Amino acid sequence: MRLSTFLIIAFITCKVTTSPVIVLPPFFKLHGQNVITIVNEKSVKTVVQIDHGGEKTNKEIQGEHQIISFHTSSSQSFAHIVIKVDGEVELDQNVPVRPDLFNVHIHIDKAVYRKSELVNVRILPLTHSGSIYRGDLSITLVNGKGFVESSTMRVKRVEETDSMISDQLEIPSHTFFGDWFLKVQPVEYGSKKIDEMLVFEKTFQVQDYDLPNYRLNGFLVDNSDLDKTTVTVEAKYFHGKPVNGSVHVYCREVGSSSQDRSHLTHLRSGEFDNGIWSSIVDLGKCDPPNPLPKEIYIESRENGTGYRQDLILGLDVMAPKFTITAVRPYFTNDVEEIILLVDGDGIAHGNVSIRIECISEKNDVMRTKEVKVGSKIGDALKIGIPKEWQNDVSVIRVIANRRIKNGFSNDTMLYIPNLSNTSLVSSLISPEEIKPFYKDDEIMNVHVKNTRKETNFVIICNSHTVHRVPNEVKNRILRVKITDKMEGTCILTAFTADSSVSDVMLFRVQTHCEDCKVKVSKVLNGMSKELGNNDAIEPGDVMELEFTGHSEAIVFYRAMDERLNYITLRNDYMIHEYLDYLIFGKQSQGAKILNLVNAEKVEHAMKKMCTSAGHQLRFRCLQGQRSTSLVSEKCLKHVLKSCYKNSSATAMQIVTPYLSGKTTPVLSASSTNWLDNINVFRSKSMKAPLQLFVKPEFHDPGVVSQKSRIRQHFPETWLFDAIVLERNGTKKITATSPDNVGQWALNNAYWWHGRVSLYPGQTKYIQTSKAIFLEVDMPRNVYVNETISPLLTITGVDLVKSRETLVICLSELPRKVCADQGANGKKGDTYYMKVEVSRSSPIQSKYLMMKFLSPGVVNMTLTLKTENCQTGKILDAVRKQIEIQKRADTEEYYERHILNPSKPLVTAMNDDPGSTSSRNTKMITFSDQHGSMDEADTINTLITSNVPDTETVFSFSITLSKFLPITDKIGKIPIGTRSKRNGQRILTSVIKELSIVLYKFKKLKLYGSTSYQMEAEINDLINEMMQFSNCTSQKEPCAYSEFGKPQASNEASILLTSIATSLLCEADVEENRILGSLKTITAYIPKLGRKDFNEDLSDIIDVENTEDKKYLLVSFMYQVSRDCSSYRSGLRDMTKSFGKLHKYFYELDESAVQDRRTSAAIAFMATNATAELMRSDLIAEINKEHPPYWKCNGYDTNRVDKLKRSSESFRRRRESCQVMVNSFALAAIVTAYAEGTEVDWDRLADWISEQQSSDGSYGSPLTTLVASRSLFEKSRRSVEIAYNDLLEVTVRCKGCSEKRINVTESAIEIHIPNNIHYVTLITKGHGKAVVAARIVATKRPRPKRGLTQDDYYPVHLSIDQKVQDNFVHQTVCFNVSNPTIKTLDIFHGTYTLFTATPDQLYFLNDSYTPINPSSSALGLHFIITNIVSNQTLCYKVALSESRGGKNIPYKSAPVPIRATHPVQGLVGMLLIAHPDVPRSDVLVRRRRHHHTRTRFVRRIIDESAVDTICYDGGECSCAETTCSVKCNKCHQDSPENLQQLLSTNGIFGIRFELVSISNSLMNGANYTIYDGTVKDSNGLGAAAFELSKKVRVWLRSCNVGCTPGEKTLKRDYYVLGHEDGLNSDSYGRQNYILNHMDRFEESSYDCQNLNSAITIRYR
Repeated sequence: MRLSTFLIIAFITCKVTTSPVIVLPPFFKLHGQNVITIVNEKSVKTVVQIDHGGEKTNKEIQGEHQIISFHTSSSQSFAHIVIKVDGEVELDQNVPVRPDLFNVHIHIDKAVYRKSELVNVRILPLTHSGSIYRGDLSITLVNGKGFVESSTMRVKRVEETDSMISDQLEIPSHTFFGDWFLKVQPVEYGSKKIDEMLVFEKTFQVQDYDLPNYRLNGFLVDNSDLDKTTVTVEAKYFHGKPVNGSVHVYCREVGSSSQDRSHLTHLRSGEFDNGIWSSIVDLGKCDPPNPLPKEIYIESRENGTGYRQDLILGLDVMAPKFTITAVRPYFTNDVEEIILLVDGDGIAHGNVSIRIECISEKNDVMRTKEVKVGSKIGDALKIGIPKEWQNDVSVIRVIANRRIKNGFSNDTMLYIPNLSNTSLVSSLISPEEIKPFYKDDEIMNVHVKNTRKETNFVIICNSHTVHRVPNEVKNRILRVKITDKMEGTCILTAFTADSSVSDVMLFRVQTHCEDCKVKVSKVLNGMSKELGNNDAIEPGDVMELEFTGHSEAIVFYRAMDERLNYITLRNDYMIHEYLDYLIFGKQSQGAKILNLVNAEKVEHAMKKMCTSAGHQLRFRCLQGQRSTSLVSEKCLKHVLKSCYKNSSATAMQIVTPYLSGKTTPVLSASSTNWLDNINVFRSKSMKAPLQLFVKPEFHDPGVVSQKSRIRQHFPETWLFDAIVLERNGTKKITATSPDNVGQWALNNAYWWHGRVSLYPGQTKYIQTSKAIFLEVDMPRNVYVNETISPLLTITGVDLVKSRETLVICLSELPRKVCADQGANGKKGDTYYMKVEVSRSSPIQSKYLMMKFLSPGVVNMTLTLKTENCQTGKILDAVRKQIEIQKRADTEEYYERHILNPSKPLVTAMNDDPGSTSSRNTKMITFSDQHGSMDEADTINTLITSNVPDTETVFSFSITLSKFLPITDKIGKIPIGTRSKRNGQRILTSVIKELSIVLYKFKKLKLYGSTSYQMEAEINDLINEMMQFSNCTSQKEPCAYSEFGKPQASNEASILLTSIATSLLCEADVEENRILGSLKTITAYIPKLGRKDFNEDLSDIIDVENTEDKKYLLVSFMYQVSRDCSSYRSGLRDMTKSFGKLHKYFYELDESAVQDRRTSAAIAFMATNATAELMRSDLIAEINKEHPPYWKCNGYDTNRVDKLKRSSESFRRRRESCQVMVNSFALAAIVTAYAEGTEVDWDRLADWISEQQSSDGSYGSPLTTLVASRSLFEKSRRSVEIAYNDLLEVTVRCKGCSEKRINVTESAIEIHIPNNIHYVTLITKGHGKAVVAARIVATKRPRPKRGLTQDDYYPVHLSIDQKVQDNFVHQTVCFNVSNPTIKTLDIFHGTYTLFTATPDQLYFLNDSYTPINPSSSALGLHFIITNIVSNQTLCYKVALSESRGGKNIPYKSAPVPIRATHPVQGLVGMLLIAHPDVPRSDVLVRRRRHHHTRTRFVRRIIDESAVDTICYDGGECSCAETTCSVKCNKCHQDSPENLQQLLSTNGIFGIRFELVSISNSLMNGANYTIYDGTVKDSNGLGAAAFELSKKVRVWLRSCNVGCTPGEKTLKRDYYVLGHEDGLNSDSYGRQNYILNHMDRFEESSYDCQNLNSAITIRYR
């Protein structure tokens, strides 16, 4: 990525004051002109020598101002430069040489993708001069784990006839979710190391997503009175109509899960009014003084579909929401004024009050009146400084706050240090006019002080581009013309020729193009009409887009479904943020000004002044929001360190700007990329005024709509491309709008020759709408025999009548798809799929049960009609294409291995020494062997896939990366959001995740690096972990529990409390998060001595022996005292309390400790004497031949019966146990510095690292904690290999191309053909590399346990119902078997034309009350929490029949009752029918599939809610609409009609001879089964009968008149049907179930036309 926005003033120690000032670019441009500027005090002789790959440049120049120009053409990545002035060497260093590539603008068609989708990309590379770079570029995708996807690697360039690169890259089908990025970099020949300045990235998300139903926005009105804060929430459908529904407002701890509602504090509830809800809320209930951060949590549910959506807002209504930037971040004794820039941080307007005060050692100066001024956000202001401050002030402190309702916001502060004793001054230059930013071609006038010496000027922008300013000062005014090369944040540096005086000032440049516009018009009858803000279009309309801009400019444009922007929580189009520069940083790869200032002197002066200021503030150590200035932050650290050191005040935590995961955004050259990865806080943007969120309202412009068409094209991106404008600067394109109903966001950006930036155009929102339309929400891909329930939603945007009755009709339904179309085999009439919409309830929904029977791609059409399906008018039609696939439950196999040619071989590296059975062979194994004797630095590694050929392999990939754990790829965390964690969340799972990230971060810090993303993730996980505790800010005793906040003392776990406390101390959190659990641990210590001690640790670790449990627990408790030693001052007698644990170790009976995990834990965590004893025992038992050095005796084969030893779970537990033992032992050895020389501990560390899973864990949570910490302790006490000297890996396998990988470069993922079993890696060089193999294959069958289908569901539902008057009284009971399920979201469906209201719902269990009950068009919705497992809960509800309508309950469709968990999704479901439906159809079906708006959940078993019949062999046929078979119609046949019918695709006709006849009862329905032999067949669908002549025809008994009176064998029968209904069984028969579209006839005289049509071939 491009360097951050800061000027690096790098320094070489000044020996004399006459050292020349050298302006050096950040790198030399390959095949381009390069310039070095040297400024001397007097005319001198300068010799410049440049050596670049054998090309030597020698130049001698005489003068004061010297400019050296030269070209480079060698492929070497560095040039050596030596500068001598009058014989003295002033510069001798290497300078990077890079291609002349300034920026690469990367454009993609979406912000989020699914697996297997194509990423469409447009790439525009630019040189420093603003022309197109035409060198080779490497393009690839990097997956969510940080590995390059080898299948997407390609090298491309912009050809001479093209303007950009256009390409498509496919996301693999079996890959990782998360943040991916598209990486582009130039192909550098001869370079072995990645140049980060030349790596350009575009981030996007890969996930399984469904688009949201509506947009939910909200904001808080800032108010100093928390009790009277106004909260406003807006809900609007994407098609523009406001949402009607309920809203509930809570506050909760930041990051807490929605599944645990105990953290929610209810504030207010209400109903949307025309899509808006606004009310005064008492935020005082949120306990703001509590140090645990809080947030506002909003739940809303709309009335149409019952879709629930959540929203999170930041709680801090007193946040400053603006920043202060000093144009000059220091002052000196010649200061007369300071210049400040006031920038909004989430808001655009506001009044700001600024107070400037001095901090001085002299009391009379301190008492000087402070300066107060007023300003506005977006202003730049100049403030005069009192003369008394010029000589005796250490620091000037700027304190600012914003005026809000009833007062002022919290403070934001800026510290400006006095640097008078350096060569820096404060008055050499100053802007004549104060402006917040400049635009291209503007003139910036700078006042220059007369120093009687010639002054030189240099501008450096974004620490990258250098601009020499001509020394043309007239009347003490320097005129600087702003060019487009000066983008972002720039620094103007002025200095005298002798470098005795220098000054700097910041200014900012904003790119802008007033002429860049786009006009959107609708074309009708050949005429185009521009769309206004209130206009809408319809699907299928022809649109005209006219772009206007610079002559022959390139325009990039994209029209994307606005819902995609909403779910990614980001606007990824060009966003500019200009923040403070970071000056006085360490020397970096940026542009440099050498020999200008003495860096050590500046640092010393700053420390002295800021420390002195801290001493003066020792009784009032104020902080406020931290600044974005590095100078201010450095000064603040010195101030606070001195302040708290000299004060008795309690130390306050320094507020970090990264608390919520927000990194400080700084503008860089690459941040102007179109669709750049800068997120928009939802919580931040919600605080903006309401009008910011009101998108234009659109209404039908009155144009007569065209005839109804089938809508079937629903893309998420409508338009995406780049065009070149004509010479006149305009171009028109036409496009037909897709079939989506909603809103399109049309973004555009412009570039023309000579510019290095893109200029963003105005975003246009295009609304598409229909008066009445149908939406079908269903997955694109389904499995064979899977049952789902698509949601059909009818929306009336503009209803002609106050109430309209509509019907949803199925047409073109293929036989591969079976839908619930009626009861008891009959095709339902209008009533079955009837809906009523009205102006008061314009949105209605229905569920449609469907099952998919055979693989293939099918098209399904649903139409919305008036009155009935036969004669009704078509209002809308939607066609969906569905791909039906065979089900394949997959399993991932993953193994890691260390490639190290320098180390001795480790035989049986991955073998389990305790296993001798071939059944326990891992699915992936590694084996190493050296090459020939002449190649000692080469090692061959064979990767073997042991997946049986009987199992299908879907993906086989290997990843290669250098062995540098500290530089593992860190996934980018979306700003202001947290990654969604799937699966059930319990405390140990959070501990596992926290252990991985925490010790990875601590290892990173060992090497002087940091990661704000990881800091944010750690903070999130700590907040989540504390949700499992009852700790508060009051420092009272508290504890942790596995399944949630402990409600009683017996629910607390002392082991988990000890582990959590240690992790908190390791993370260096605030004291008030620690003290409560420390008190609990110390209070528990006396209980360890009780004879009846038997703490239950089974949920955490499976240790059997009581003494093992005790000493394992004691060891973790004692480790707390070490990890938390820095918190001793906060807990009285902490050392004394933990000292009581010594006696337990002194009383230790070694023979009583049976589990080696316990003995290894004691060796690591016990007192010194006891630990030394246990370490000696471990060393005595070591097997140092090969890792693992110790076995886990907790799973010895002689202690476990043979059946258990053969299980997969036993193998995994034993492996986890071995990792724990060896990790404890390694940590014990290295922390005591007891390594010695006889044992290779690096090999053990490598072995532990190899056991890591793909998610970074090591099996169980406790093992992950121990292994992560062990490897960290090893790194802390040893030197890691920090550089791989040309370590190269060659990948070979039979049938695939050979690949050579330089592992010093990017980590890469290579996909191996799925049929390959052996892959050879040849590693050559010095260093280490990590190889990981990953195979995704069909899951191996597990032995059945005889469970019923209900056992797969943790929630079991049952119902009892009866009809009384116009009510249906229902009693529903459910039982939860999973203890992790504490909260359920219940949906209770209502029958057609029945309603239920919340006041008709009540629980029979007095201790339970439904939360937020509400009703929608589908039924009742409510939440139930604090559920106790294995306890039956019941509730009653009364469904009332609507009056005034024609209600026929026995014809109504079945409805579901669903129980959904916030994390685990669907956990229980019941399908019910009205009591009046005939008993044969009242089948209470517990289904395994359902519709959910987040995603369609896949389950193990399907139990159909649709009538089907399945045969031996697994195939099934649809049994819906089987009661209206056409028979006895032969007299109506004509040869022409029959010939035409049999010429239709898929239709067949057969004549078969009856062999046998029988009856069967299937799913409550009687069938007559005709077995026969096919004598003749005809038609385009008759090919199946060429293979098999056996046929079985199923006729349902409801077809009265079709069954012959006498069933005579050898009689002929005729069938006309469709081939999609044919299914073969294991006996080779073709089964066919007759339905209402089919003909079934017994042979007779009247059927001679039918007989002729079947027996005579027409073609």
